[in-house]
Amino acid sequence: MFNVNYFSVLLKMSDRKSGSKRRKLAKSESGNFSNRREDRRNNELAIVDLYREQPVQMFPLNIDCFDEIFDYLSLKDLHHFAQTCSAMQKVCGEYFKFNFFANDYYRIEGDGIYTTYSSQSGAFNECIRISAFSQFIMQLEHYMDTFEPLYYINSHIDQYSSLKQIGFSCINLNGPEYECIQELLAKVEIVQIWICALDGDFYDCLKFCRNLKHFSIRYCDIVCSQMLEDGVRTLQYPWLTQEYPKLEHLELIPFKKLQIDELSMFFACNSHVQSFSTSGQCLWVNRNVLLKSAAHLDKLEIRMIEVKMAPTDEFGVPETRMQAICTLVNQLHEHGFFRRLHFYINDDEQIPSIDELASVAGLEKLCIRKFKKDYSLVPLTNVRELVIWEGAKNIDLEALANKCVKLERLYFGSHTIDHLLPFIRRSAKLNKVKAFSKIKTNFSIAISNLNAQREKLAGAHKLIIYVPDNIFLATKWTARNGDVNLSLVELRRGDSYEFTIS
Repeated sequence: MFNVNYFSVLLKMSDRKSGSKRRKLAKSESGNFSNRREDRRNNELAIVDLYREQPVQMFPLNIDCFDEIFDYLSLKDLHHFAQTCSAMQKVCGEYFKFNFFANDYYRIEGDGIYTTYSSQSGAFNECIRISAFSQFIMQLEHYMDTFEPLYYINSHIDQYSSLKQIGFSCINLNGPEYECIQELLAKVEIVQIWICALDGDFYDCLKFCRNLKHFSIRYCDIVCSQMLEDGVRTLQYPWLTQEYPKLEHLELIPFKKLQIDELSMFFACNSHVQSFSTSGQCLWVNRNVLLKSAAHLDKLEIRMIEVKMAPTDEFGVPETRMQAICTLVNQLHEHGFFRRLHFYINDDEQIPSIDELASVAGLEKLCIRKFKKDYSLVPLTNVRELVIWEGAKNIDLEALANKCVKLERLYFGSHTIDHLLPFIRRSAKLNKVKAFSKIKTNFSIAISNLNAQREKLAGAHKLIIYVPDNIFLATKWTARNGDVNLSLVELRRGDSYEFTIS
C-alpha cells in the first residue's frame, strides 16, 4: 500500500492554490463525458464524506490540496491511494475521472477492468487492474476476445455509474449475446463497433440505446437483409430509416463499396444530427444521394481508409482519388451539406500533393500520417487543428508553423521537443498541444525554457502541452517546487485531453 513518508513529502509540496483552476479547466475540456453542475456536486459530496467518515488530521485538507498531491502519483500509486478507505476512493476517483478519461485502453477482462500506466520510476505502459475506480470509468472496450468478459460487466453493471462509452473491436457479435449487452447499451451515450462480425439482428439492439448520441460503425456488415426484385438482389438497411432522438453523430465506414440510398431517409428522420463521418470511398459512391440530401450538418469528417481498388476504377488511382474528393467536397459545401470539414489521411501515398487540400472549403482539421519533404508548404489558412502521427522528417517546421496562421490545436506523434519549438515560437493562437512519444526514457521537460520562448511571441495565447505520464511525472518531480503551470506554458497529463487522431 501507500508509503506514509512518501505521502508526508507530498503534503509539504502541495501548498499552492492552482488545483482549483486546473480542476475547472479539466471539467470544461472533458467533452461529452461530463456535466459541470453534476461534477461539482460529486466533489462537494466527496468532501462532506471526508469530514463525516474520517476524523483524521489530514482530511480537513482542501480538495485542491489533494489534487496537487495526486499530480505526483502514477496511476498505480493513485489506485493504491484509493484503496485506503471509501472516502479517499471518492476523492481519488474524481481526480482519475478528469485526468485519465482519454486513455484509449480500458479493456474488459473476465475479472474486471484493466488499463496501462507509466511512472517516473521506469514503468512504461504496464498493465494494471483498476477495480477501485469502477464507478468513475467513462469508457470501455472489448477487444478480440470471447464474449465471457461482457457477462462480468453485465453482472456488475450497477458499479459503472459513470460509464458513457462502449466499444467492440475484432469480435463476433451474435444473437445469443445481444441479450447480455442490452442493459449496457441502455446505459451509454457512445457506441463504437469496429471490424466485428455481425448478423442483421444486431441493429435491432439500437432500440435499447435510449441515450445514444454517437454511433460509429467501421468495417462491419451494415446490411440487415437482402431481397430479390425482378431477379435483382437488393440490399436493405432499415436501421438507417429509424429516428434516434438524441443522436448527434454518425460514423459509417462499410468494409466494401456500397451504395446506400437509405442515407437520404436517415438525414430526413434525424435532422438533429450535427456531424457525419465516413470514408472517402463511401462518400464518393453515395455522392448523388448526399448532394440531393436536405441535411445541413455542422461537421463532415472524411477518413481516407479505403479498400484496395482496381487501377481502372475511377476512384482507384491516388491522383484521381484526391482530386475527385476535393471537387465533391466543394460541391457539398456549396450545397450546404456541411459547414466544417475534418480530413483524415492514413496513407501518405493517398496525397501526392497537399495543394488540393489547401483550397478545400471548410477545412478546419487535417490529420496526416507524416509530412513528406517534397510537399509544397502552401498556406493552410483555415486549419485550426493539425495532427501528424509519425512526425515530419526533413521538413521546415518553422515554415509550416507560419503557414498555419489560425492553428489552435496540434498533435505530434514520435516527437522531440525540437519538433514543438517552432510552433511554440510562431503559432500565436495555439493553445493545446498533445505530444505523444514512444520513447521509454523518463526525460523531464525544461518547461521554464519553453515559457521563455513563448513570451517572445507577440499576442501569444497560453499553451497547454499534454504529454505521456512518464514525462509528466519526471518533469513534475524535477521542476522547481513542482511548478508546471507557468504564465504562457503549462504541462498536463496526456490522458486528460482527448484528440481524435484516426
